[in-house]
Amino acid sequence: MDSLPDKYRASWIARFEEHRKALPTEEDERIFNAVTVRDVLWKWRTVLSPERQEALNKIVSELGDPDSWRERLFPTETSPLTATDFSSRPIPDTVAFLKSWQPDQGPQRHTLTALAQELRTAAGNDLKGYAADADQFIGLKPIYIRRVLEGFQNSATNGQSFEWGNVLKLVGYVFGQLHQTVDASTVSEGDDPDWTWACKAACETLAAGLRRGAGGIGFEHTAAVRSLILSLMQQVPKQPEIEDFEERFKREPFFAAQGTLRGLAVELSILLVFWLSKDVSNTIGASPRGALTNFPEMTRLFEAELADRSLSGRIPRAMMGRYLNYLFYFGEDWLRSQMSSLFPADDSALQQSAWLSHLGFGQGPNMYLISDLRPCYAKEIMRAAADEKYSDRDFRQDSLSDHLIILYLWGALPDDLLELLWSDAPLRMRQHAMWYVGTQLAQPGISDEIRARGFAYWERRLAAAKSAADPEPFRKELGAIGQWCFREQIDDAWLSEQLLDMMQAGFIPTDAFSVVTRLQKISSRHADQAVAVLQALLTNPLVDRWAYMTQREPIRDVLSAGLTQGTAETVTRANELISFLSTIGETSYIELLRNSAA
Repeated sequence: MDSLPDKYRASWIARFEEHRKALPTEEDERIFNAVTVRDVLWKWRTVLSPERQEALNKIVSELGDPDSWRERLFPTETSPLTATDFSSRPIPDTVAFLKSWQPDQGPQRHTLTALAQELRTAAGNDLKGYAADADQFIGLKPIYIRRVLEGFQNSATNGQSFEWGNVLKLVGYVFGQLHQTVDASTVSEGDDPDWTWACKAACETLAAGLRRGAGGIGFEHTAAVRSLILSLMQQVPKQPEIEDFEERFKREPFFAAQGTLRGLAVELSILLVFWLSKDVSNTIGASPRGALTNFPEMTRLFEAELADRSLSGRIPRAMMGRYLNYLFYFGEDWLRSQMSSLFPADDSALQQSAWLSHLGFGQGPNMYLISDLRPCYAKEIMRAAADEKYSDRDFRQDSLSDHLIILYLWGALPDDLLELLWSDAPLRMRQHAMWYVGTQLAQPGISDEIRARGFAYWERRLAAAKSAADPEPFRKELGAIGQWCFREQIDDAWLSEQLLDMMQAGFIPTDAFSVVTRLQKISSRHADQAVAVLQALLTNPLVDRWAYMTQREPIRDVLSAGLTQGTAETVTRANELISFLSTIGETSYIELLRNSAA
């Protein structure tokens, strides 16, 4: 810590001279030293030694704490009531206070935003009480209603239950205010200027309840929920109301779309079908695979959304792409008839909106729609191959790898897409794909057929690497098998054979630590294989020395098993490996030879 000022001194002096047009004085340097140490130690102050704490306190008493400038520029906002104060008041008294209170300009800085935040906390703390009287908040400022709804949303998301009847009345009131203006003379600093944010909070609260299925909103409210959502779909603006929508959309289409009222309304419509499917007393719940057939009102709304070929049509497509598997489950025939509208081949912007939301935020690939989505997968592989510097590139490439591997393991991936992955995808993506195969082989209950495909994937890549004129591009991809060693469900004998085969071909696992740990477990049952792999690993000059400097116990166990349980060939291998380790300074294993001889 004390050396840190010296590390940054040269750059600090250069900046000081540039701004002050003079070199720093001795006093300037003293302050620089003190401030640098203070800033580093400030958040660790509770665990410092008494001497360090005393030194830090002296600096702070002279120069202030690191956050003091924020308080000078942005004085802390306070609320006239705390969440505890709210909880001790009857709801009618709280409503009356909120109607009459006005922010003051005094030194205490009681603000509207601080008061609304305390109200949100109070709603979460007294969930059942606030939910039971939610309709009493009708008529208040949008910011207060928004915060109360956010308290309900957070509770529903966290699995808490409450009575939804009056909450739905409050939601309905907010939806009804969507196109109403707010009197500018009543708007204070920090106020919501209109009902947009409150309406979004109402949507998100409703969505949180619907996502819980039968455990969320009670089905006795079916008529009210259905009416709310269908009417909302009719009145939300088609254009995004977010000023920086295009900038957000470039970064992440799904979240940009979900941030609009139109996107939220489409999401609610899909979640409504999901929620109704959990109620076996209605036609949708009785036959969930035919839900959309039995809900023609909803399919007409979806089709109207897909008929929008303007740029704003990206919004409903992003939401439907996210819930593609839901739509397939609840209305396979309808979805198949709409795939060309949802993923239009003649409009890249609209197609990408649905595709990227499905790829990055859907519920995984859909093997039954692969013929429709094959062009999207191919384009995405080529996009990854182009090494473009677009936002969330790594996340998107990882999702693409996961989709392709799952489809491959299911036996649904077209051969040309598999070959395209191997021939054109960047190294990082192929490396991730190999790692992901290992994670899937460790899933409980997978079939022998899927397991065989996973093993075949590795074996085909190793065979391609061994026959390649330039093996270099394969090294990191094959090296990912080191991570497979964490997966105990992968057969010991097969894994040992493949590790030995790859190392004899000149490749090494990138995670030697996990390999040694796995060999320790294998050695009690397969001593011969464990010693053979360990010898190939530790004698390879490319393996990090830390693999044997920090894992002496696992190495000792493997060698001991080989010397006591192995064949004559294995004993010879163990002797050779111990001799090799001794020549590089690891002499602690020599005693194993003495014990073996004894």
